[in-house]
Amino acid sequence: MSSGIAAQRRTGAPVVGEVLMDFADGGTYSQKTLSESILEVEKIRKSFEAQKQAERVERASKEGELRAGDVDVLVKEFSLTPSQAKTCLIGSSGDLRAAVKSLFEGSVLPAGA
Repeated sequence: MSSGIAAQRRTGAPVVGEVLMDFADGGTYSQKTLSESILEVEKIRKSFEAQKQAERVERASKEGELRAGDVDVLVKEFSLTPSQAKTCLIGSSGDLRAAVKSLFEGSVLPAGA
């Protein structure tokens, strides 16, 4: 048993999760707390990335970088949603040929998109 858990049991403080590390100042870090924190950070990061991607799509559409015909081709031929088609074209700098090539290579859209 680690000294941190033993000290907590002696003082009556609750034991929470598996202790990963005991420090000289008496602080401990539990696996559950760290896991929850990492999941929260990952959720925030994904939300931030989705927001940035939506802003890029909107900006590119406003600037006329994406031709509606190119979006339609990707939607019809590759069964993509318009949003996925725009994402693919933005990743290929608006070039339809490069977008098609990247779809075959699987380098533009993340899995499950």
